Amino acid sequence: SINHLSSFKDWQAMFRNVAAHLSPGGVFIFDMNTLYAFEAFEKRSPMVEEEQDTLMVTHFKQPRADQLAIDMRMLRKTKGNVYKEFRTTIMERSYPFQQVRKSLQKYFSQVDCRDMELHTKANRPHRYSEVLYFVCR
Repeated sequence: SINHLSSFKDWQAMFRNVAAHLSPGGVFIFDMNTLYAFEAFEKRSPMVEEEQDTLMVTHFKQPRADQLAIDMRMLRKTKGNVYKEFRTTIMERSYPFQQVRKSLQKYFSQVDCRDMELHTKANRPHRYSEVLYFVCR
């Protein structure tokens, strides 16, 4: 996910590199979690998922408005009813979609941004969009 890039400079470098290496007529498509999504994830925290012999507990924290820390803890049942624990923390960054679109327009002649939720009017980004898709040519 683009949200794993730690600075907007990194996002811009990726846009520039993709544009430089995209075949003529090619399309660059990506999605991003929005700033609003970060707030929503934190409010839904923790999330618990259970499947067969695995339990996953995920906590979301927002150290800053543009950052999301995802703390994941997985317990997997092994032989003899012993559980093995796996832990990791993933950091994400996000930025206002207008800022992202403006940066993309420096490198692509067409930039279309859509809300992932199909029920929104014409799928246009809005204040409560959580995941946005960008299609760039």
